[in-house]
Amino acid sequence: MDKTFDQQHPPDLHQMEITEDQCRDCNAPMKIAIGLMGGSFYGPERFTDQEIQFAKSKGVCLENKFSKTVDKTYLANICPKCGSFIGAFFVHDYLYCGKIYDIA
Repeated sequence: MDKTFDQQHPPDLHQMEITEDQCRDCNAPMKIAIGLMGGSFYGPERFTDQEIQFAKSKGVCLENKFSKTVDKTYLANICPKCGSFIGAFFVHDYLYCGKIYDIA
Protein backbone atom coordinates (compact mmCIF):
# COMPACT_ATOMS: atom_id res chain seq x y z
CA MET A 1 0.00 0.00 0.00
CA ASP A 2 1.29 3.46 -0.90
CA LYS A 3 2.03 5.90 1.90
CA THR A 4 0.09 9.15 2.03
CA PHE A 5 1.91 12.48 1.75
CA ASP A 6 1.52 13.01 5.52
CA GLN A 7 3.09 9.60 6.24
CA GLN A 8 6.03 10.37 3.94
CA HIS A 9 6.46 13.89 5.37
CA PRO A 10 5.55 13.83 9.06
CA PRO A 11 5.74 17.25 10.75
CA ASP A 12 8.78 16.26 12.83
CA LEU A 13 10.84 14.88 9.90
CA HIS A 14 13.87 17.16 9.52
CA GLN A 15 15.94 16.77 6.36
CA MET A 16 18.28 18.62 4.05
CA GLU A 17 18.59 18.22 0.32
CA ILE A 18 21.96 18.88 -1.31
CA THR A 19 21.88 19.35 -5.07
CA GLU A 20 24.99 19.44 -7.25
CA ASP A 21 24.70 21.80 -10.19
CA GLN A 22 26.66 24.41 -12.14
CA CYS A 23 26.83 28.12 -11.40
CA ARG A 24 24.59 30.01 -13.79
CA ASP A 25 27.26 32.71 -14.20
CA CYS A 26 30.60 30.88 -14.51
CA ASN A 27 29.53 27.22 -14.95
CA ALA A 28 31.72 26.08 -12.04
CA PRO A 29 30.35 23.20 -9.97
CA MET A 30 28.39 24.28 -6.91
CA LYS A 31 26.19 22.67 -4.28
CA ILE A 32 22.78 24.00 -3.25
CA ALA A 33 21.28 23.23 0.19
CA ILE A 34 17.54 23.23 0.87
CA GLY A 35 15.92 22.56 4.24
CA LEU A 36 12.96 20.16 4.36
CA MET A 37 10.58 19.82 7.29
CA GLY A 38 7.10 18.34 7.41
CA GLY A 39 6.53 18.64 3.65
CA SER A 40 7.72 22.27 3.45
CA PHE A 41 11.02 23.58 2.11
CA TYR A 42 13.14 26.63 2.84
CA GLY A 43 16.46 28.12 1.83
CA PRO A 44 19.55 29.01 3.85
CA GLU A 45 18.04 32.32 4.98
CA ARG A 46 16.08 30.27 7.55
CA PHE A 47 18.79 27.73 8.46
CA THR A 48 19.64 27.10 12.09
CA ASP A 49 23.29 26.93 13.21
CA GLN A 50 23.00 23.12 13.09
CA GLU A 51 21.76 23.24 9.48
CA ILE A 52 24.51 25.66 8.46
CA GLN A 53 27.17 23.36 9.89
CA PHE A 54 25.58 20.31 8.26
CA ALA A 55 25.43 21.98 4.83
CA LYS A 56 29.04 23.14 5.10
CA SER A 57 30.13 19.62 6.12
CA LYS A 58 28.67 18.42 2.79
CA GLY A 59 30.64 21.00 0.79
CA VAL A 60 27.96 23.66 0.39
CA CYS A 61 29.26 27.24 0.32
CA LEU A 62 27.03 29.63 2.26
CA GLU A 63 27.52 33.35 2.66
CA ASN A 64 25.52 36.44 3.54
CA LYS A 65 24.66 38.23 0.30
CA PHE A 66 22.73 41.39 -0.50
CA SER A 67 19.65 40.92 -2.68
CA LYS A 68 18.47 43.89 -4.71
CA THR A 69 15.15 42.09 -5.22
CA VAL A 70 14.24 42.13 -1.52
CA ASP A 71 16.62 44.94 -0.52
CA LYS A 72 18.23 43.02 2.33
CA THR A 73 21.16 40.76 3.19
CA TYR A 74 20.57 37.09 3.95
CA LEU A 75 22.37 33.74 4.00
CA ALA A 76 22.44 32.14 0.54
CA ASN A 77 23.98 29.29 -1.45
CA ILE A 78 26.97 30.72 -3.33
CA CYS A 79 29.33 29.63 -6.08
CA PRO A 80 32.75 28.89 -4.59
CA LYS A 81 34.48 30.24 -7.70
CA CYS A 82 32.76 33.53 -8.58
CA GLY A 83 30.56 34.23 -5.52
CA SER A 84 27.29 34.38 -7.48
CA PHE A 85 24.35 33.30 -5.33
CA ILE A 86 21.06 31.47 -5.64
CA GLY A 87 18.46 33.87 -4.28
CA ALA A 88 15.66 32.76 -1.96
CA PHE A 89 13.11 33.07 -4.78
CA PHE A 90 14.98 30.55 -6.96
CA VAL A 91 15.75 27.84 -4.39
CA HIS A 92 12.59 25.95 -5.39
CA ASP A 93 14.11 25.40 -8.86
CA TYR A 94 16.47 22.87 -7.24
CA LEU A 95 13.91 21.08 -5.07
CA TYR A 96 13.93 17.27 -5.32
CA CYS A 97 16.93 17.26 -7.66
CA GLY A 98 19.57 16.13 -5.17
CA LYS A 99 20.38 13.80 -2.33
CA ILE A 100 18.24 14.00 0.81
CA TYR A 101 19.83 13.59 4.25
CA ASP A 102 18.12 13.17 7.62
CA ILE A 103 19.22 15.74 10.18
CA ALA A 104 19.33 14.49 13.76
